[in-house]
Amino acid sequence: MQSIIPITTTNNNSDIQEKLFGELLEHVSKLQNQIATTNKVIIYKVNNESGLGNVIVGLVSSFVAAVASNRGIQSIFFSFL
Repeated sequence: MQSIIPITTTNNNSDIQEKLFGELLEHVSKLQNQIATTNKVIIYKVNNESGLGNVIVGLVSSFVAAVASNRGIQSIFFSFL
């Protein structure tokens, strides 16, 4: 399996790195557009009474489920001041 981010150890030319970074941004943008047009997302809604640990566990669980099902994540955080 080929990596999205190729590692170059022999040539540290900034032009090559800039080109590779541009390609990475383009690839990520295409993936975001694909998710936005298919409406395949997992919505993670945080309970206001949850502690920080529970929020982190829920977010990680949502991320794993999204990666496993090839979906995006939207999160809804409430804050009352």
